[in-house]
Amino acid sequence: MTLRYLMLAASIAALTATSACRTVPDPEPEPEPEPVKIEAEILTCTPPEQLERVVIEAVVKRGFYITGIEDEPQYITDPETGEVTEVPVGVENKVPYERIIEPERVIWVNDEGVEVTDLCLPEGETPETYIPGE
Repeated sequence: MTLRYLMLAASIAALTATSACRTVPDPEPEPEPEPVKIEAEILTCTPPEQLERVVIEAVVKRGFYITGIEDEPQYITDPETGEVTEVPVGVENKVPYERIIEPERVIWVNDEGVEVTDLCLPEGETPETYIPGE
């Protein structure tokens, strides 16, 4: 019987030794799911119909400048009295001028009175030229 127990023990030892050497395969990685694409139109700009168009007038400096050419005075003698009178000679021009300090500009404001710069405008329009409803 000892031979039988010895064979049984050898079989168990061999089975344990071979099962301990067996490697377990790595689990296969799950494929990543494809992202779901949701198409939605998101406005990042403000339609001008929701805003108020405000025109800020230009700042203009107006005035006159005077140019003149002076010449030596002429003297006229009165024949009856003999009195000598000095007559100034020269040319003087008074010319009006206008200088634009700050040009006219158009701004768009929302209901709270805050200036909005990101407008949704039709192709070829600028904030200065666009007039809603036309």
